Amino acid sequence: MEDKASQVLSSTKYSTAIKQLAGSVLSQSNKKR
Repeated sequence: MEDKASQVLSSTKYSTAIKQLAGSVLSQSNKKR
């Protein structure tokens, strides 16, 4: 899941909204650690 979010963040194809969503997914997974 984190890898997918990282790919989205690094890709310029996606809109800002999707990048924000991916960012929130990354931050949530980091909190679980």
